[in-house]
Amino acid sequence: MVQPNSSHTVHHQHATIRLQTPDPDNTPELRAMFAPPACLEVLERQVALHDIRTDPNVIHGPEGLDKQGFAYIKHTSPLVTEDDYFTGTTVEDVYIPEIKALAMQVLGAKRVAVYNVGVRRKPASKARADPKFYWKRGEMMDKEIAEKPKYTSVWLGGQTLEKSLEAVRFAHIDNTVAGLRKLVRYGPARLVEAAKDSVEKEDSGADEAPRYAAFSIWRPIKPVKRDPLAVCDWRTLDPEHELATFDFRTRSSVNESGEFIMQGYYVVPSKTKPTQQKWYWLPEQQADEVLFIKLADTQSEVDASVALGSPHVSLGLEGMEAEEPRNSIECRITAFW
Repeated sequence: MVQPNSSHTVHHQHATIRLQTPDPDNTPELRAMFAPPACLEVLERQVALHDIRTDPNVIHGPEGLDKQGFAYIKHTSPLVTEDDYFTGTTVEDVYIPEIKALAMQVLGAKRVAVYNVGVRRKPASKARADPKFYWKRGEMMDKEIAEKPKYTSVWLGGQTLEKSLEAVRFAHIDNTVAGLRKLVRYGPARLVEAAKDSVEKEDSGADEAPRYAAFSIWRPIKPVKRDPLAVCDWRTLDPEHELATFDFRTRSSVNESGEFIMQGYYVVPSKTKPTQQKWYWLPEQQADEVLFIKLADTQSEVDASVALGSPHVSLGLEGMEAEEPRNSIECRITAFW
């Protein structure tokens, strides 16, 4: 796990994050697969950035996932260069099994399913800075997705530079718990199979339904100079007033249509009181500093001390515009206990 390291300069600075209020009239049916909605309101807020290496309030290791919704874990991959990751079927044959084993070790789960892998090597597009912008149904994003097999065990995206994903500038959590429940029932085949026992017990109305949770496991391929990721401590968030749900289309290996509607959260401006949010980052994050971000957790519904997840966002730091865009690989997993 990541501990304070004297070889790194202590960082404590400010950055601007984007908070967006979703437009309910911009329904998923109007949008491309995976596309978030247009917005009614956008607020650019300056926040203090707290260094995970030096801040004494950070809970390191797996306990941090339950309390604050994120944890950085030290882990060295045998894959080092871009060619290592993007040659042939290396991601499927080497990296996915590696991440599954790491997640099992860190989380202490009975089963782990890796269901999505995405690579980000592009800067955030200027078009997405427009609050009314959204990817329309049938346009480029849908055409690219249509080229992939309809039913697949793991969705892979962005392995070529041309088709790699952008940095995401708005603060969000990818799933709600309701969305996670739909994901394990209708999502990729590997995930649906891994979830079968848990879903059957949950649907039977068992007094103690098994716990499961979704995570993003995020690793830089190169040291991060530009577009670093910031994560928010769940304990500092007011979910009732600072989160708003939004729906989006995603792929299904179960439904004949090949898709279903998922649900996530935007972080929105609070209308009731000043925010207490505390945002963290890891300056110049290295390839062996792996970030676990919780995306949703069924246990959060029965135990208020357990974090549902962690809001996160890619930062546009002033003075770093000339640096290479962040080069990173993200595996999304669901763990079952």
